[in-house]
Amino acid sequence: MPLLTHQVRIRQDDYSQHYFHYQNYMIETFKRELRNSIEQLQLKNQELQHKKEELFAAHQELQTITEELHATNQELETSQDELLIDNKQLHQHKDALCQANGLLETILASLQIAVVVVDRDLHIQLWNHQTEDLWGLRSEEVKASNFMHLDIGLPVEELRQRICLCLAGKAQDRQVTLEAINRCGRKIKCKVTLSPLMAKTEIYGVILLIEKEN
Repeated sequence: MPLLTHQVRIRQDDYSQHYFHYQNYMIETFKRELRNSIEQLQLKNQELQHKKEELFAAHQELQTITEELHATNQELETSQDELLIDNKQLHQHKDALCQANGLLETILASLQIAVVVVDRDLHIQLWNHQTEDLWGLRSEEVKASNFMHLDIGLPVEELRQRICLCLAGKAQDRQVTLEAINRCGRKIKCKVTLSPLMAKTEIYGVILLIEKEN
């Protein structure tokens, strides 16, 4: 074999070996890069799966909150309906009470005798116009005042025992005639009749009917 041909073949073999090694190197490099890419993709996939689970949990929590809010809203609507009904009934009771009070005022104004109502603590709850004319004190001046502390011409201390007996529900003489002085300074005689202010079996106060005798 000529020398030149031999040298050419050696160089071809060297080139083939270098090329083979280069190909192997490139393949290994590609494999490493591919493995790295796969590992990164797997990591990304795990992160996405974790995010998905978090979003699913958040969605379930929001769903629970939505259901609770819906239930609360229904309860509020029910409460609102009940309040509207209660408010309507309250207005009806208020109107009925106003009518009853108006009727009571008309009746008291029509009576020709003085009427005083005291509670269990002897505080004045009602004082009609005839009482105002008799003693010269207006209702707003004496309302909630202690009946026994009034400085009027009626000897209220003489009524204390009878009022206490009336509050106790004891059937004693509930009518008495007293000498008094009216707002004009004139001596008069008053017939006082006491009656318990009752609701069912409970006594809440005393009604005093004061009639001036001629």
